[in-house]
Amino acid sequence: MEIKITLATLKCLLFAPQYEGPVLAFILDHLLPSGTPTDNEDTPSFARILLATIATCHQAPEAQQALVAEMKASLGRALSLPESTAKHSRLQAIFTLVQTMIETGPQSSQHAAAAAGVQPNNVMKLLLKKGLVNDLARVPHSLDLASPNFVATINCLLKPMEKLSGVVNQQSSSGPSSAAGKDRATGGDLQTASGQGTGTGSESQQASSTGT
Repeated sequence: MEIKITLATLKCLLFAPQYEGPVLAFILDHLLPSGTPTDNEDTPSFARILLATIATCHQAPEAQQALVAEMKASLGRALSLPESTAKHSRLQAIFTLVQTMIETGPQSSQHAAAAAGVQPNNVMKLLLKKGLVNDLARVPHSLDLASPNFVATINCLLKPMEKLSGVVNQQSSSGPSSAAGKDRATGGDLQTASGQGTGTGSESQQASSTGT
């Protein structure tokens, strides 16, 4: 698999000798989308596997950060393209990659994930930190509604948006609820202590009246 990816990369470099930039940017822009001028039709699949493997390397957070940064930049470059099939192909490839990164990323705690429903992994935390949710939400503003590829692109967009938005909503709802739970617990303790104090006072009054 590694040999095939390397050969495909070399072939694409021959087609674009003027390219200068990061390797990840080249893979995202030229190898990941389908319909690129390469002889190997499996190149997009191999490129997706390579990028997804980098995303799962939680032992190397620098590599994950570089991948997320380059993917965010690649999304901006794709959105700036004029309306065409190539533009939608690049966008769909990026959205599919984001979905793959979310699904294949290592969970921080499987028990917590089962209890909470959606437990963000390291890659999802990076995507949220870099503001990818806002970038994805603004994608329809850069598309032509009359394009025949619009529906397919939006369908690819909704899948990762649903996952990331669910994590954002979960985090925003868990904060106030946990704080409110602590306030209720504190209030209950105060009421219990107050009740115990009142009961002690009543017992003291009864003991004094009996002694009298």
